[in-house]
Amino acid sequence: MQFKGREEVTEFDQQHFQAEGLFAQNSSQGHKEYQDRLRAIHLRKEGLQKAAIADALGRSERFVAKWWQKEVKEIPRPWGVHEYLTKDMGRNNHGVGQTNGATMTEDSVQDTATWWRDVEVKRKFADDPGIYDEILQNTEWKANNARTRDFATGAYHLKYDQRGNIRWEGHQAGKYRQGLSPATDKVLQKLFVEYGIADRTSGIITNWYPDGQGYLGSHRHDCWTALFSFGHERILTIDNTPLLMQDGDLCIFGTQRHGVPVMPEISEGRITLVVFFYPNNMQKKGMWQTITDPETMAPSAPLGRMLHDEQLNLEHEKEMMAPQWEQELSALQQLGFSPSDAWTALRTAAGDADAAAELLLLSGAVPSSAAEVEEKQRGGRFQKRLHATSSSMSPPTPGPVPGTSSTSTELPPTEASEKGSASIGSGGQSDGWQKPDEELAMRLSLMQVWVSWMGCRGDILRSFHHGMLLALRLRRLDGFMDSCRQPSHGSYLSWIWWLQLCDKTLAVKVPVLGCFSKPCWLQSIRVGIDETNSVSGLAKVGLYLSDGSWALGPSETLAVPTSLSDHAWLAFPLRGHDKELRTLQEVDHVWLVLNTDQSVKLTYENANSLEEATRYVSEDFAEAFALTRQWEQESGRQWGGHFRNLRMQMDLGDVSILPGSLPLILEAPHGGRIYTGWPQRSSGVLTSDQNTDVFAEALWSELGLRCGRFPRAVILRVKRQGVDANRATGTTSTPGGEDCSTQSNGECCCDLPDAGDQQVAMELNDVYHSLLADEVAAASDALLVAVHATGRHRVEVGVRLSATDLNQGAGEHPPSLQQHDSDSSLRALGGATELVWGSSSLGHYLKTNRPSMEVVPSPTLRCPDDAVCPGSSYSSLFMGGHNLKIHVSNTQAGIQLELPQVMRGYGSSPPMVEPAAVKQVAAALASFLNAHYQETCETDVNFGLSCSHGEALQGVCVCDQGYVGETCGSCAEGYLLVGATCQRLVIISPPAEVTQKYGSAFVTTSSGKKYLYTRKFATDLEQCGAPGCRPLNLSVRIRCDSDQCHNDVDGAAYTMGGAVYDAAGQQLCNGTISRTAQAETDWWLQIPLHSCPVLQESQPDHGAVYLSIWTSKLVKVRWEQHPSATSISRGLQYKTELFQQDPTAHSSDGLVDAVPPSQLPSWKDLPCTSASSCSSDDSCDCISGCTCRSWSGDFYGLMATLSMQPV
Repeated sequence: MQFKGREEVTEFDQQHFQAEGLFAQNSSQGHKEYQDRLRAIHLRKEGLQKAAIADALGRSERFVAKWWQKEVKEIPRPWGVHEYLTKDMGRNNHGVGQTNGATMTEDSVQDTATWWRDVEVKRKFADDPGIYDEILQNTEWKANNARTRDFATGAYHLKYDQRGNIRWEGHQAGKYRQGLSPATDKVLQKLFVEYGIADRTSGIITNWYPDGQGYLGSHRHDCWTALFSFGHERILTIDNTPLLMQDGDLCIFGTQRHGVPVMPEISEGRITLVVFFYPNNMQKKGMWQTITDPETMAPSAPLGRMLHDEQLNLEHEKEMMAPQWEQELSALQQLGFSPSDAWTALRTAAGDADAAAELLLLSGAVPSSAAEVEEKQRGGRFQKRLHATSSSMSPPTPGPVPGTSSTSTELPPTEASEKGSASIGSGGQSDGWQKPDEELAMRLSLMQVWVSWMGCRGDILRSFHHGMLLALRLRRLDGFMDSCRQPSHGSYLSWIWWLQLCDKTLAVKVPVLGCFSKPCWLQSIRVGIDETNSVSGLAKVGLYLSDGSWALGPSETLAVPTSLSDHAWLAFPLRGHDKELRTLQEVDHVWLVLNTDQSVKLTYENANSLEEATRYVSEDFAEAFALTRQWEQESGRQWGGHFRNLRMQMDLGDVSILPGSLPLILEAPHGGRIYTGWPQRSSGVLTSDQNTDVFAEALWSELGLRCGRFPRAVILRVKRQGVDANRATGTTSTPGGEDCSTQSNGECCCDLPDAGDQQVAMELNDVYHSLLADEVAAASDALLVAVHATGRHRVEVGVRLSATDLNQGAGEHPPSLQQHDSDSSLRALGGATELVWGSSSLGHYLKTNRPSMEVVPSPTLRCPDDAVCPGSSYSSLFMGGHNLKIHVSNTQAGIQLELPQVMRGYGSSPPMVEPAAVKQVAAALASFLNAHYQETCETDVNFGLSCSHGEALQGVCVCDQGYVGETCGSCAEGYLLVGATCQRLVIISPPAEVTQKYGSAFVTTSSGKKYLYTRKFATDLEQCGAPGCRPLNLSVRIRCDSDQCHNDVDGAAYTMGGAVYDAAGQQLCNGTISRTAQAETDWWLQIPLHSCPVLQESQPDHGAVYLSIWTSKLVKVRWEQHPSATSISRGLQYKTELFQQDPTAHSSDGLVDAVPPSQLPSWKDLPCTSASSCSSDDSCDCISGCTCRSWSGDFYGLMATLSMQPV
């Protein structure tokens, strides 16, 4: 079948046709969350107690307590639930309910909870094969136009194709009336009696699908639906779930989205008869029978299985808990926190129950939310954390940290806290959310505040190799101790806070070593927040190089945390393709900068001198930061007679670790971008997997939203030319003496000409694999997904089975991979045949979400050999590399994902992956996790995609006519926002692709006469239709209006006016606009026109218009170089003083906005035969047309356009 342009295959066995009764709807996670909230209210009103409602819903009593006493209008709308679904069912003034034909009666119910109903299937309810022919022959069929809905109001709007034509539905529609089919009348009477809806329905409709090409797009109604199917069997999709309906079948459902996809192989017809109705109270009581038993309200079998699976997950988690934390866990649960929340907080707080409780409250996890507040910042010898310090650049002698070794290369976890509300945004995400709660997921998508407890000092270790700085790393931060507050032994450290910080940029000087010969990758910037801060303002950070040039940012905006129990770090995670930091010399410094929009309290330390003090300048938050800034020359912060230095840090490293707790680890070893200082290897593949780093980051974010918690990710930032991190460590041989030709892919990571370069590259490769191994060990049994690139136009799923293995297995009868089960990188999850080719394989989910893309191996293309598996475009494939080989096991599954260029945004500048591809791959991984890891991720490929004026299709918005943009929120070219909609414009303009030049538009002639530049345009008003068009804007192409782009133009502000005249010389309307000069060149200046009359094709004076402009200062504008004779612009001259008192000239400001209509010269259409001009004031009238715009004997036409709106 084909649905929304996608080709899909669905197999139905005999059990499908025997399935009859009530079935739970397959709504999205947002709809499910919203329904359960409404159900809690509904069941409370039915007299049930809290515990019984919790059992009925399969939710905790805490969940019920949060919602059951509220009114429906108080229930917030989760992500993905359209606004009109939160209103009462029934008709409104936006058109909701106007088209369904259902009738409201006194006992009808229409509250918000009534929108949803479980699906009921009655096989052979109408058992008369003659019904199809009776309805077909006796109905008047006609086509209907296609419509779409406003997600806020539910109102319907017509849909248009790309040429502006109205779209039509892919089927024929009719109305059913009594007597049209006697057999159908009997069936309807049976329906009315059994369901008691005889007096609540009218206007029954029919839809005829002549063959398999007939279709009906996915849509929803504003009431409940009883749908009969007559004729040939066809698929009905309900919430994206296919139901094959045969002749005489009945399906009853609520307001679920439903549609009929194309089935090209079908040549016979099918008719649906649709009855719309509103439920009564008794029907409403039974609308959720799949959730509970209607008699006892006990959980049904499907719910019982769901609760059993959830309990198994909790038992698994308890087995992993340290026995010594059992009392603390019990105490936190008694406070109302869930076991998952309590375990997460205890693990983060190292078993301290008080600290864990404080973390839970600080994170916003009031006893019904769950948050795992853990961030890992590690990087071994290639990870650096640098901070501002008042000491010299020579590091102090490192000492032991309590509980750790002084030589440890691993930085500790740092606690994190999510603060603020969803209205304060950041694109960063925190990991570890244990429940797939969409509200929490959406908050995380908008904001992230990472807070880690701050230590007294951070000692920097230096490691040199062959004279080159390899690494800096920060000693472990163990949190504040009392000694930090009371410095002893003459320590310079003194903690204070400063309140009056607002609309100022603070700059902190931070020493940096080793980021010149080999640039570093910037991971994050931190700023110290005082515990007494009570203002949740907004903050952003950036970075300047030592010469004052702007190098990074600004970062995303975060909310400053409040109500802290101690001083804390606010960390700004930095992601994207442009975080490479190269200093101006090997031993150098940078300036970390911070700006906030409100006065917040920060932590400082004493500085010995101005040289060490924080600098500051006054800058508005919205416009910070300047492109260059000489910070050494700015003022230093002082307090109480002492210079102060703001506590700031930055993390640098060649490997990025993105934290998470989902059973999924992403790795991108070939997407690095740093190449300076990394010599090219002598052998092996040198080209990078372009944009796989950005794709992995985007996938990390998208999965965090879908699953409520984030995967882990490991990304190498060094380009593949210098080190191949998907290979064994070695050059031509490994350190153990094995020849690299025996290794995966027949090579090692680091075959470089210079021995010193070899050592550096091998150490980085070891670090990368050590970090990846740590993540694999920490996320026990998680799925490892290696993100790679392929030049082939298809997706390849590597599972450590070769092309030969797949070809051989596909050629068996039946196809089987059983003999390769032990070789598969998915062997930890089960047999290879199902996991590689089955309905729960990743290949299946990828093909489902992107049906136009070839996916191998998958159920539709099992192998790469076209002779065995027809349809394969290439005979080979990537089976999965070294990292998959060494990091998977009998308990650890892994996959290598090879993505084609189109999905990765190959060649894009700046690098930008295809947004739809991210959603498609994320949805596929979410489905795989749900199937094999018992997760509850959102699998709808369009999850989180809100198309304001369009339709979500395979992860991308397909915009309605006149709309463009990622969410269809902008007007397309040729359309203008009028009210809340984009309306089509009719444009009068010069011909496309004309030759242009720029020249002056003067204010006056040498004799002091004013200029009015005019160009004639023929008007083709056919596009306006009979009602005509109304002029809106006159636009002029400006070349330059400031001294920054032309020395003839000054930088003063100015006014430009415009007017429209008809063919008879009568002024129709005019307008002005005041402008400040700008440095840009070549742009359209729009002059709004006021009170313009409607132009109609039938009016004789509207066969042509004259567009005229004037200016209050000289500007450079664009002119058409070779216009037609009638399009040559004239510089009409007039004497201002003659019109100062003329009320039609609007001259009170000393400028003539437009020449009065009576003064427009009658010779305006005479041809220009020479480039003559007026010789004196006496040779021309008060308004003269003897000057045609020209240079060197050539005439020119003003580049101007007129935008009109069809009435």
